[in-house]
Amino acid sequence: MLSKNIEGSAVAGREYLEKIQISLHEIDPVHVRVDITVPPEVVRAKTDERLAALAPQAQVPGFRRGRVPRPILEKHFGSQIKREIELELVTESIDEAARRHDLRLTGGIRLESASLSDAGTFTCVAVLEVFPKISEVHYEGLEVTVRPVSIGEEDVDRAIEQLRERHVTLVPIEDRDTVQAGDVVAVTVRQPGTQHGAENESQTLVWLQEPVDPDSSVAALVGRHVGETVAVTARSPEGTGQAQLVKIEKIYRRNVPPLDDEFAKTVSNAETLAELRSLLRSELEAHARRRQNAAIEAELRRALAAANPQVIPPPTLVSKEREQLAAAWTVQTGLPLAKARELLEHTPELAKRLEDEARSAVVSHLLLQAIADAKGIVVTEDEIESVVDQLAKSRGIHEQEVRRAYERENVRARALENMRLSRALEIVRQSARVRELEEPSQIAADTRNG
Repeated sequence: MLSKNIEGSAVAGREYLEKIQISLHEIDPVHVRVDITVPPEVVRAKTDERLAALAPQAQVPGFRRGRVPRPILEKHFGSQIKREIELELVTESIDEAARRHDLRLTGGIRLESASLSDAGTFTCVAVLEVFPKISEVHYEGLEVTVRPVSIGEEDVDRAIEQLRERHVTLVPIEDRDTVQAGDVVAVTVRQPGTQHGAENESQTLVWLQEPVDPDSSVAALVGRHVGETVAVTARSPEGTGQAQLVKIEKIYRRNVPPLDDEFAKTVSNAETLAELRSLLRSELEAHARRRQNAAIEAELRRALAAANPQVIPPPTLVSKEREQLAAAWTVQTGLPLAKARELLEHTPELAKRLEDEARSAVVSHLLLQAIADAKGIVVTEDEIESVVDQLAKSRGIHEQEVRRAYERENVRARALENMRLSRALEIVRQSARVRELEEPSQIAADTRNG
C-alpha cells in the first residue's frame, strides 16, 4: 500500500513549477524556442501522486482491490503513467515559460523533442508562436479613398418595385387550363422510379417569368395542361442533370398592386405615393451611408496595416483568418463547397489575394489592440449593458434573450474587445484624410436592408 502524503509532496500547491529550468531563445518576432528541464524530484512526486490515486481502485489479477504493491502497479501502469506525466509536463512547462517571460501565446506550438530519462529528468524543446510586441504604431494622417453615394430616381423606382413584388397576390385561372408564359404554376415534383407517397413528393410554385428561357427546365411546362405530368431535367449547380416528374396541379395569374396612393398607405405610414418615395429615399440614403462608413473603416484598416510593415503577423492567426475569408468567399459565390475548394486550389491569384487580405486583417487587428492599450481604452460593464439594450430594441428580441447570450464569457469578452478596437479605429479615423472619388457610386439598396 501507498501511504505517501500527497498534500505535502512537491506537487502540492504547484510549488514545483519554480524548480523547472527554462531558457528562452527568440527566433523571430513571432517565434521563440524554449528549452525545458524538469528535475527528477518533480517527476517522482507526480508519479507518486498518480500511483496514490490509482492504488485504491486498481485491479490486478492475484491481488485484492486496493492491496496491489507499488512494484506491481508500476509494472502494469508505468507506461501509461509516464505518457500522462510527459504530456502534463509539456503543457505546464510551456504555461510556466509564458508566465515567466510574459509571452502572449497564439496557440501555435511545435514540439521538437520531449523525453524522460532513466534518471527521471524530463527535457523538452518547443517552438512557440507568440504575439509580436508592438512598441510604436504609425497611424496619423492615413489617406483613404471611397466612392461617394448618390441615390437616384432609378434606385427609388427599384425599391418600389421590390415592395410591389412582396405584395403580389395569386388569382386562380378558371377560364383556361393551358399553361402560358407569365403564369404561376402549382406543381408536384417527384423523382422517377420512387414509390408514390407524400414522403417522396414536394409541392412548389413556379413562376414562368417572361420571356421564358427555352433552355430552362421549366420551359417544358408551357403549353401543357392542368393534371398533366411532364418529364423535366433539373440542372444542379455543378451542371449535372437530374430527371424529375412534374405534375401540373393549378395555374395562377399574378395580381401586382397598382402604383397609387392606396398602395403607399398599405405598405407604409405614408399617405401618398410621393411621401412613400420620400421615405424610401431616406431609407436608401441611410443604408448607403452605413455602407460607405463600413467601406471607410475597411480601407482604414488596410491603410493602417500598410503603414506598419514592421509588424509580422503570427502564421497561425493568418491561417485562421484565411480560412474564414475562404469560407465567406464560398458563400458569396454560391458554389458547392467541393467546387469552391477546387477553384481555390487551382487559382493562384485568388489564393494570393485571400492570403494578402488575411495578413492585412491580422496586422490591423494587432495594431488596433496596441493603440487601445497605449491610449488606455477601457470598456465598462455599464457600456456593455447599454449595447445589450440597444440590440434588444433594434432587433426586436426580448431583452432577457440577449442578456443570456452576453452572459456567456466568450461572447462578453469578444464584445468588450470589439468595442475597444472600434474606439481605437475612431482615433485613427480622426486624423485620417478621407477622399471621395469624383464619380458617384449608384447604390441600389433593398428597403429591407435600410
